[in-house]
Amino acid sequence: MTMLGYPLKSSVMFLAIFLLGGVLTTHLVGMLGDKYGYKKVMPVLYAMSAVLVSLLSFQMSTFLFYTLLFLAGCAVTLVQSMTLAAAPDFYPIAFRGTAMGWGSAVSRLGSAVAPTVVGVLLTANIPVRGVFLTFIIPALIACIAILLTKKDPNLAG
Repeated sequence: MTMLGYPLKSSVMFLAIFLLGGVLTTHLVGMLGDKYGYKKVMPVLYAMSAVLVSLLSFQMSTFLFYTLLFLAGCAVTLVQSMTLAAAPDFYPIAFRGTAMGWGSAVSRLGSAVAPTVVGVLLTANIPVRGVFLTFIIPALIACIAILLTKKDPNLAG
């Protein structure tokens, strides 16, 4: 973010606003999922995540940046919550807990590895906007994957 002209001291505020977006709107995911189902809600949230995060790579007014950051926090957190809510539809109850644990572990691993990947890309002289655009890839893959899923009727309970 400093490469985009934002002061280093703003990083705590950036994180707080991003997380606040998720905290203040997570309750919506249950209502959205119950009303429309995960197959309709999750692709929209993944697409929103991709667009909003990529928009953060552009220089803009502080107010607009904070607004987009808040909305990106909403989209990213909501789709993560929806993923946890939808996952049981894909695993038999006998190992559903293990599957959820592995999914959570892989998610945490991605969070841990992402800063290193960003550092490597920046060291390789990839422009900051190009680095931000790499965040679109997993969101689009997840969006397509959700659109291709089918609930197994044998996994009730």
